[in-house]
Amino acid sequence: LFVIFTIVNGRISIMQKTNQAAQSISHSITEVYQQYHDEIQRMADSPAVVNYVSTHLGSEKVYSEFYDFNNQQNVKGIFHILNKDGIFLATSAPTNLLDSDFSFRNFIHRVELYPNETI
Repeated sequence: LFVIFTIVNGRISIMQKTNQAAQSISHSITEVYQQYHDEIQRMADSPAVVNYVSTHLGSEKVYSEFYDFNNQQNVKGIFHILNKDGIFLATSAPTNLLDSDFSFRNFIHRVELYPNETI
């Protein structure tokens, strides 16, 4: 009887710890997603970005804003700026990375599918 109790108790303990870990991971991912979503909205409204998209001037201010945000994050990101026509204007990624990066090609495909959405 003691052995059965120990096995059942061990399984319940493992299930609880797994559940707690899953909740912790979910919370962390949600937090990172929200930080990036908020930053995308902020950058879209940023005078430096709006000016850069319309005039192609002031890229140093845009990159500075990219890096200031990214340096505060535990999960580093790559930002891309496209104009309303979907033309690629700027990125914080190294140029050699873009040529072979599957996620970047997937990103461009999603922009083409949902041009009016924040991705």
